Amino acid sequence: MSLILPHHEWPQTDRALWDCIFREGDLLDDQGPLAHLRPTSRETLANGYGRWLAWLRDAHPGALTDPPDTRVTRERLEAWLADLAHTAPMSQLSFVDRVLRVMQAGFPDQNWSRHKQLQ
Repeated sequence: MSLILPHHEWPQTDRALWDCIFREGDLLDDQGPLAHLRPTSRETLANGYGRWLAWLRDAHPGALTDPPDTRVTRERLEAWLADLAHTAPMSQLSFVDRVLRVMQAGFPDQNWSRHKQLQ
């Protein structure tokens, strides 16, 4: 199985979240909080988030039916990091950072401080 779940295979709620945080706007429409990112940065985030979703698919498949913000628990992130122990610490940091960046953009009113302590 692939280490990265392709965007077209993401749960609908995650694809909707992605569309929302990258929504292009004009003077009258709101822009998504990450709409300013360049295509390469978007691809990096998509690959990191897709890696998270692939891990969930394999380790906690039932979690994919949960809303994105509730499935990103500190405990699951810790378990993911344990499974990533074979990678360099900076890689682990970047993987968690990408997931949390998407969560913070999509759910800015939630308190992500416990999760960010993993960084």
